Amino acid sequence: MTASIDPTQTENSDSHMLAPILDQYAEWFGRVLRHAFYVQAVGPLNGPPPASFNEWVAQTDPDMADAMNRLHTDMETAAQAVLMGAPTPDMAAFDAFVQLYEEFVLRIHRLERDSLLQDSGVDLLTGLRSRKMMMPDLDREMERRARRGQPFCLALVRIDHFESMQKSLDKAALDHVLQRVSAMIKKTIRSFDDAYRLDNGEFMMSLKQADSAGGAAGINRLRRFMEEEDLRVPMKGRNVSVTLSCCVGEPQPGDDLNALMDHMRDDLERFGTERNTAVEYVDISPLERFVHAMDEPKGDGEGR
Repeated sequence: MTASIDPTQTENSDSHMLAPILDQYAEWFGRVLRHAFYVQAVGPLNGPPPASFNEWVAQTDPDMADAMNRLHTDMETAAQAVLMGAPTPDMAAFDAFVQLYEEFVLRIHRLERDSLLQDSGVDLLTGLRSRKMMMPDLDREMERRARRGQPFCLALVRIDHFESMQKSLDKAALDHVLQRVSAMIKKTIRSFDDAYRLDNGEFMMSLKQADSAGGAAGINRLRRFMEEEDLRVPMKGRNVSVTLSCCVGEPQPGDDLNALMDHMRDDLERFGTERNTAVEYVDISPLERFVHAMDEPKGDGEGR
């Protein structure tokens, strides 16, 4: 039986609204597994996932609802792929379903926590995750990286010449640039990825189940979407294309994330002197970094 969610409940009771969703989806997940591996004993699985998610998502923030709906749809599709393989589902299909379910549960927990803090965790201007939620989210991703051995990748995205835009554009025009770039980032990431708005025209994408090659593919998609968008702003008497420079880095178990992101930012500054630059950060030892810093006028370094 599916619990109903009272739409008259206040925002502060969101955490109580989310708790039944977790319980019902845990039961649904178990049913999918039973019917996938023991279909001859229990028969085919009938009926969609619980309705409580749809009832909740209809009342929440549109940006949050869109991201959760995409993830939910992907999870349903993955469940069907597993069930179609019963009683011996394909291992890759099974792993994909489990990973999407785990991401769904993680995000429900995250929403529950944000609700208790009376903070949606969403940047109001762009609809991306807020800066202050980034490190707790990435710390959990590092824990999952260590536990399961699955890589994830960070992509630092910077609007080129953002300081000049701040001087030339009024607030409405600057906000429009941030919103359109954010829209292209949302278009780039998958349902289980995350993206954060930082300061000074910077963004961070957390690309899950992706190594540095996957991260490079992600930023190439973003740059292609930006080219198709052809976003322009008036600067110094002419319309200038808005371009992005990006740096990709793949965290390893034991990495200091703050240090890694600082190195990525430093490398983007050193090698991203032109517009529309892509850089891959490759970790090296402190001694090698010192030698490269001493040798910087020659252009040597770890970015490529």
